[in-house]
Amino acid sequence: MSRLAAALALALALSGRCAQAASIEAQVRTGAGKTLADVIVYALPANAVADARGKTVPVEQLEREFVPYVTAVQAGTTVTFPNRDPILHHVYSFSPPKSFEIKLYSGKSPVAVLFDKPGVVTLDAVPRKAKYKPPMDRLKY
Repeated sequence: MSRLAAALALALALSGRCAQAASIEAQVRTGAGKTLADVIVYALPANAVADARGKTVPVEQLEREFVPYVTAVQAGTTVTFPNRDPILHHVYSFSPPKSFEIKLYSGKSPVAVLFDKPGVVTLDAVPRKAKYKPPMDRLKY
């Protein structure tokens, strides 16, 4: 089954005491003009400073999928992987920017993973009683 999901992550820093609202629409295309799915667009004003120290973001296991399907975090963010399924999961990544493994667990994530380097990290999870591997999801940071 094909999932065409696009996520738009937007951060606007406000200066002084005046608050302004803005909206951004974006389409990300390949060099050949093809629209890409599962893309994150992250925008900051030129004078903003991004600081992820102390931030924790959950990426849940729900119905044998990662939720949200695509997540963007800044380098320096800690990510937890709560398991909301009634079965045990084994979550891992062998991606060069962040390689880790959380062995079989249920409920609360037994560890929090610090994503300390920028890059695309592909996650995978193997349910204990499943005879197949669920589709791979991506975590971009």
